[in-house]
Amino acid sequence: MSSGDNDDKESSQPRAEDFSPPKDSLGRAAGPDILELIVKFELLGPHSEAVIQKLRAEVEAPSERLLAGALVERGYLSEEEMESMVLARYLLACGKITMTQLELVMDEIKDTRAPLWVSLVAKGWLKMGDVV
Repeated sequence: MSSGDNDDKESSQPRAEDFSPPKDSLGRAAGPDILELIVKFELLGPHSEAVIQKLRAEVEAPSERLLAGALVERGYLSEEEMESMVLARYLLACGKITMTQLELVMDEIKDTRAPLWVSLVAKGWLKMGDVV
């Protein structure tokens, strides 16, 4: 099998390691993007939207991925917090969890600091196989 054949198969499926969400009929990622989730859950404090807007102005060609990386690089979010938002986006887009479930778990993990996936599995809303 040539490497081109392998590339074709990989491009038709999201890669598990980057949690790329499925696409809608127009080729856009389904569901909310990572930045929308960060604002919704005020992960940067009550001024999350203002921080993201400021970064948009500072980052050249600001894509969702570049802005998310800048939030971690500049210390606004930890890598674990960003990984939770990437996972949340993926699970929402795939229909594995609902926004209501995510809202409930996000309220809980503010206090417990448990990883998102741990809380979702503990509640029975997600299976280990969904995240491994």
